[in-house]
Amino acid sequence: MAFVSFRYPGQILANLLASWMNPHKVRRLTVVGEGGMAQWDDIDVTAPLTLFDKTVERQLDYDSFGEFRMRTHEGDVMIPKVQLTEPLREQTSHFLDCVERRERPLTDARNGLEVVAVLEAVQKSMNLDGAPVAVEVP
Repeated sequence: MAFVSFRYPGQILANLLASWMNPHKVRRLTVVGEGGMAQWDDIDVTAPLTLFDKTVERQLDYDSFGEFRMRTHEGDVMIPKVQLTEPLREQTSHFLDCVERRERPLTDARNGLEVVAVLEAVQKSMNLDGAPVAVEVP
């Protein structure tokens, strides 16, 4: 089991939970932004994408010594129709198209190198009892 936190420039934070021990099969990605939230559930074949009109706004409260308070907004939930395809078929088709056209694929060896660098940093952090480790891409 691994719980990994990533910090990116611009105060962007990402959390990853990976566990083979979880009795429930979960493949879910949630993105939270200033304008709302989006969730992709790779297991849900009927409605894999859900969009939430849900935001949080920090406001300065002058009545309480200039402290910040949070104001939440919860609006509509939208489930757009998504045409599902087989990911491996799409990847293979894209690769073959790139070979035929002599074009650079969307993900190339550089992307693979970056993934390996992240995995190595995660392993190093685990070996250091969870200490933060910078990702170094050669």
